[in-house]
Amino acid sequence: MTDPDPWRRLPASALQNVWVTGGFGYGTIGADLHVLAHRGPVYVLSEYRRRAAARDTEWLLAQPSRLLNAAFEIVEFTGREEELARLTGWRDAASPRLSATWLHAPGGQGKTRLAAEFSARSAAAGYKVVTVTHGPGSVLEPPGSQDLRPGDAAGLLLVIDYADRWPVSHLALLFGNVLLRQPLPTRLLLLARSPQPWPAVRACLEDLSADTHEQFLPPLPGGARSEPREHMYTVARDCFAALYGITDPGVIAVPATLERPEFGLVLTVQMAALVAVDAHHRRAAAPVDGPGALSAYLLGREQQYWQLLYERGKDGLDFTTRPQTMARTVFTAALTGATDHPRGVAVLRAVHRQQCLGDQSLGGLDADQLLADHARCYPPADAATVLEPMYPDRLAEDFLALSLPGHTVGSHVPAPWAGSLLEAVTARAPDGSPPAHIARAVTMLASAAVPDRWPHVAPYLSGILRADPALALAAGGPALATLAGVTGLDTAVLQAVADLFPRRDVDLDLGMAALSRRLTGRLLAEEPLAARRGLLHYYLGERLGNAGRHAEALAAAQEAVAVFRPLAASDPFHLPGLAMSLNQLGIRLAAVGRRAEAAAPAEESLNLFRRLAASDSGYLPELANALSNAGSRLFDEGRYEAALVPAAEAVTLYQRLAKPDEGGGRHLGDLAIALDNYANSLTALERHEESLAPSESATRIHAELAAQAPGTHLPELARALNNLAGRLYHLGRHEDALARNEEALDITQRLAEANPAVYQRDLWGVLTGLSIFQARAGRPEAALAAAQEALELARSMAAAAPAAHEPDLVAALRNSFARLGEVGQYADAVEHAREAAPILRRLAASNPQVHVPDLAQLLEKAGVFLSYLGRLPEAVSFMEEAITLWRGLVAGDRAAHRLRLAMALDILGTFLAKLPGRLADAVTVIEAAIALYEEATRAGATDPWPTTPER
Repeated sequence: MTDPDPWRRLPASALQNVWVTGGFGYGTIGADLHVLAHRGPVYVLSEYRRRAAARDTEWLLAQPSRLLNAAFEIVEFTGREEELARLTGWRDAASPRLSATWLHAPGGQGKTRLAAEFSARSAAAGYKVVTVTHGPGSVLEPPGSQDLRPGDAAGLLLVIDYADRWPVSHLALLFGNVLLRQPLPTRLLLLARSPQPWPAVRACLEDLSADTHEQFLPPLPGGARSEPREHMYTVARDCFAALYGITDPGVIAVPATLERPEFGLVLTVQMAALVAVDAHHRRAAAPVDGPGALSAYLLGREQQYWQLLYERGKDGLDFTTRPQTMARTVFTAALTGATDHPRGVAVLRAVHRQQCLGDQSLGGLDADQLLADHARCYPPADAATVLEPMYPDRLAEDFLALSLPGHTVGSHVPAPWAGSLLEAVTARAPDGSPPAHIARAVTMLASAAVPDRWPHVAPYLSGILRADPALALAAGGPALATLAGVTGLDTAVLQAVADLFPRRDVDLDLGMAALSRRLTGRLLAEEPLAARRGLLHYYLGERLGNAGRHAEALAAAQEAVAVFRPLAASDPFHLPGLAMSLNQLGIRLAAVGRRAEAAAPAEESLNLFRRLAASDSGYLPELANALSNAGSRLFDEGRYEAALVPAAEAVTLYQRLAKPDEGGGRHLGDLAIALDNYANSLTALERHEESLAPSESATRIHAELAAQAPGTHLPELARALNNLAGRLYHLGRHEDALARNEEALDITQRLAEANPAVYQRDLWGVLTGLSIFQARAGRPEAALAAAQEALELARSMAAAAPAAHEPDLVAALRNSFARLGEVGQYADAVEHAREAAPILRRLAASNPQVHVPDLAQLLEKAGVFLSYLGRLPEAVSFMEEAITLWRGLVAGDRAAHRLRLAMALDILGTFLAKLPGRLADAVTVIEAAIALYEEATRAGATDPWPTTPER
């Protein structure tokens, strides 16, 4: 069966084992297989086998692209010894068990070849080496079964190519594969052109306690230090010359142009060597005008081969495709990538209908013959696929660029059909759906259009997106991020794409933030109006915040406030801009952990919106939002009574605004958030019965909205479910609480896979709740496992952003402390308390209302655990500090604090009574405890050891 939901995490026993299509099957032994409905595997795992040239020399020489294909390893590996040594040291490090390296460089820098050499050496060193190919729209391994069991391997190495083109959620599925949970050293080598997705991917890996590294593959040194280029050129020249039968390759001189910057790419050096050898063999002049001319020469040789096959077709060879038609087909394949036969036929027919392949020789299109002829030139890696693209990718990008009019490479005449063919291949289907290959098409064009390559491609890409900007969103988040690097895209086109951005979408947020950053930079450079500049900063802050780029989002919010404050001081017309910017500033300050500073801008924003709404009811939605956020900032400070007031007012306002029959449906999501915030304050005040109804209403609304737009509303649904679980737990409905928590966990795991920077804190919270609920259900071992997973998450978050996440780390340590105590691991529990206490003391100094009770309770319980271990002097020390803290809290006049102080004194008295010479002290302490018990009971205090979830 296939999984209809690519997000869904199935238990291992329910996972797909075999994928079958067209009579071919793919299966794995010793690993999970994740499958997308109607699209095949999310990714394919295959055991690495070093593949030498599998064809004869004549076949290789017929098309130069074959000689450059890294899979055939025609050129002996040379250079990059420093990089190989670094990778080897990383692989062989004694710890940790799981480690990943993001190896990035521009296309053509030799990443694939370096990875192949490293894979070969790793296999020789006893490692099980597995290559990973992204499934949808990619070239897959031939069907068959892959035995991935490690056996007696020294370790496991996974090599993931094009990692920056994977959705982060798909990489997260890979990281969760059972293959990676073997008890042996496991290394992940991720190859990418861009470092942009790495922070999100790294966060995914750190959630698994993986060690992470980033390695940039630098250009080959040039100028006076160009010896490595010359050596690489010489090795490549000699390898190519051997195939051509040239016995004295030294007659082919090393070109002086190697010193130029554009020859910093390994592929460009190898192309120069191949062109020189081929030209020498053919007694032709080799071009000397740079990489563009080299590509033009090699592509000309490809076309000569197409012509040769066509002419041989007249003599009986089963090949009928004219070179002009083959060029169009190769152009199409570069944009679509390898695909199945039905889809390949459909693409060619769609193109033919628009007369992009309509030369007179074809008449009616024989798609099967055309695909067969194309496969003769570019044999597919998988016999079940067609339209194998030209390799390497950079040469295919060059072919696209050189075919499109606008370049200045005189040796390659542009094709008049290229522009219309480009439009046809990227056109929507008759039913309005975007082409399945749109992500690859946009990525290939954007990669070719970057400023230092083929800027003339950018207007063609602009034309496609100007006509249909929604295609950019259909291409996905990685493609949006690649588009952001194309400086030649029209500002109007970027704006048209950005205008279609949803409020948020978990799979697009990273790409939307990258493109918004590019667009905002341009608009700011051209915008003279200060108010408009302030709005640009404001909206950029929202996008960056959604992507988890919190520091940048804060800077944008601060810029917005800095713009609007002087404007509003001189003209009340700008007060709304200032109010909304202040509101966002409070949110962004809280997100980076500066919670004490966040309350002031939130309060100022609320006051401004009160003034505005008093004279214009159109500002009521903004007032409601400001009220909800102001309540959240007060809640963060532990001022729960104060937080309840704006939270309740926000609910009342949104209930007026969110009546669907009056056009208020757009406010339903905001109403649900306000209801949940209100319920949070009620819960903090222990008004549990009252908190249930608004919490259930919030969950119901979020569920209805998420059914319509999951990318936007799933995050709030998960939070509402988790919060509802806590309310049910407080009311003793423990099974219901666990069920709601498990629903929240399922969603939150999916969200954290797509964007860990934003959602890993949510996942930490849900896991914390799960551990508490499991403990209450009598499953202490499961509770401890969930608590430990939450603790690892909190450690990685706090390491990355201490100010924002140290409170989360403390909460995770306290929860793990409690769970360890429940299974009798008292010594480990005490160590958790020792780690948490210094952080809590520091936090309590700035916010005693929130953190002093937590510190006192932690120290008190740690003292009890120390007594179980027979370490009474330490137990007394812990308990005395706890008592000092409880005494300070009793001054706050809460009966519950008196009862806690009484119990702490009672326990201390018990400890003292067991110590030599401390009996009199014990009696005094116990008498004080009895007096406090009586006083607290008269005041109506309840159980000092409540069964509430730890914050």
